[in-house]
Amino acid sequence: MNTGRARHTGLRTLFGTWLLANTAVWSFTLALGVHAYVVAGPGAVGLVAAARLLPGALAAPLAGRLVDRADRSRLAALAAGGQATCLGLIAGAIALEAPLALIAVLAAAWSCGLRVLRPALQAMLPTLAQSTRELARASAHWSATDSSGFLLAMAGAGAGLAAYGPAPVVAVAAVLSGIAGACALRLPAVPPIAPEETAEPESPLAAALGGLRAIRTERALRAPLGMLTALLLLEGTSEVQLVVLAIDDLGMGEGGPGLLNVGFGVGGLIASVLLLVLLRRRGYGLALLVGALVFAAGLVLVGRGGAAVAIAALVPMGIGFSLVQTGAMAVVPRLADDAVMGRVYALFEVLNAGAAGVGSLLAPLLVELLGARNGLAVTGAGFALATMLARRSLANLDAGQEQADRIRALLRGLPATAPLPLPMLERLVRGVRPVSARRGEVLMTAGEPGEDFMIIESGHVEIVGHQRVIGPGDGFGEIALLRDVPRTATVRALDDVHLWALGRRTFLAAVTGWPDARRAADDVVEGYLQRPASS
Repeated sequence: MNTGRARHTGLRTLFGTWLLANTAVWSFTLALGVHAYVVAGPGAVGLVAAARLLPGALAAPLAGRLVDRADRSRLAALAAGGQATCLGLIAGAIALEAPLALIAVLAAAWSCGLRVLRPALQAMLPTLAQSTRELARASAHWSATDSSGFLLAMAGAGAGLAAYGPAPVVAVAAVLSGIAGACALRLPAVPPIAPEETAEPESPLAAALGGLRAIRTERALRAPLGMLTALLLLEGTSEVQLVVLAIDDLGMGEGGPGLLNVGFGVGGLIASVLLLVLLRRRGYGLALLVGALVFAAGLVLVGRGGAAVAIAALVPMGIGFSLVQTGAMAVVPRLADDAVMGRVYALFEVLNAGAAGVGSLLAPLLVELLGARNGLAVTGAGFALATMLARRSLANLDAGQEQADRIRALLRGLPATAPLPLPMLERLVRGVRPVSARRGEVLMTAGEPGEDFMIIESGHVEIVGHQRVIGPGDGFGEIALLRDVPRTATVRALDDVHLWALGRRTFLAAVTGWPDARRAADDVVEGYLQRPASS
C-alpha cells in the first residue's frame, strides 16, 4: 500500500465496491417504497422508510467504534455480506406476500449493515490518498461513483419494477451486495491509526460517542454537519413526496419514481466535476454553499410542471445534494483525527438515517396539508433561506488552509515525515505550534532535555560546533526525541527565523508508529551522529 500503484489499485477497488453496494442500496430503497405504496398507500411509504432508516441511526455509534478499532476492509466485506443476506430474505418475503411489518424488520437489520459499510469505506480514503489534492480527487471520484450507483439503480430498478415488480429487483440487489462483499475482500488491509495516548481510559459509551466529542472540540465541523442534517431531512421528505408525485400527480406508474430520479443521478455525476472546480477556486465552504442553494432551487421547481420538468428539476437537486454530501465527507480528514474518523462518519450515518427517517415521517403530513407539489416548493424555499443565514459559517470553513498547505509541504519534504500516510500527516499539521526567534537567539542548548522537533519555514540556524547551517525546509531536534537522550548540540539563529514545533509525544507517535518513517528517521539520526564535531 506504500507505492503509488498499490494505492491507486486500492482506490479503484474501493470505488468498485461502493458502486456495487450503492446500486444495491438504491435499488432496494426504490423497490421497498413502491411495494409499500402499492400495498398500503403513501403513509406506508413513510413508515417503511423510517423502519429502514431509524434503527440504523441507533446502531451507527457502535458501528463507528468498530470502524475505528478493526481492519476497515474486512469490516466492509462483512457488512456487505450481511446486507446481501437480508436482501435475499426480503426478496423472498415480498414474493410470498409476507406482512409488511416483517419486511420492515428485515429492512431495519439491512440498515445496520449500511451504517458499518459506508463509514468503513469512507475512512479508508485518506489512507489510500497521498496528499490533500489526491484526497480531493478521490472525494470527487467517490461522488461520481455514488451518483453512478444511484443512476444505475433508478434506471435499472425503475425498468425492473415496471416489468417484473419489486421482488426480482430486490433479489438483484442482494446479488450486487454479495459481489460488493467479495470485492471488499480484495481491498488492502487498512487498520486505523492508533490514537495518541490519553490520560484516562475511555468507557465503552464514551468511546462510542467519540464522534460527538470531535464535533464539540472542532467547531469548524459544525457548519458542514448542520448543512448535511438539513439536507438529509429534506431528502427524507422528498423521497416520499416524489413517489406520490410520480405515481399520482404525474401518472407515471410504478416505474415512475425510478425514471424521475434519473435526473438526480445525472446531476450527481455533474457534481463530481463541479466539486473539483469549486475546491480549486475557493474550497469546501463554497462547495457546500453552492450545493445547498442549487438543491433548494431544484426542490422548488420539481413540482411546477409535467414529467419532463420534474426530471429536469431533479438534475440541480442531484448536483446540490452531491456537492453538500461529498463536501461534508471530504472535509472530515482535514479536521478530525483518524483515530475517531470512523465515529465522525458514523455520526453522519446517524444523520443520514435519523434526519432522513424523521423527514420520511413528516412527508405524509406535508402531502396531506399541501399536496406533493406545494410541499416540495415550501421545503425548498425554507432550505434556501436557512442556507443564506449560514453562509458566513461556511465561508469560515476554509480559513487558515493556506498556512496548513505550507506546513504539509514542509512535512512532506522531511525524510522522517515524508512517508507518513495522509491521516497521520494531518495529525501533525493540527499539532504544530509557531515559534519565532531573533538573530543570535539560542533555540536549543546541548545537554538540556529534548521536548520538540523543529521545522524551519524561513531563516537559517547554525548547529554550533558541527559547522552546519540549515534553512527553510530543514528540521532539527529529532536525535534527543528518538534516542531519548539530552540535546546533543546547541542551535542558534543566524537571522530572524520562523519555525514550527512538534511536541515530543506527537512527533514520536507519528514517526515510530509507521515503519517507513521510523527507518527514514533512524537513517537521518545515524548520519548526524557519524559526522565528527568540529573542535
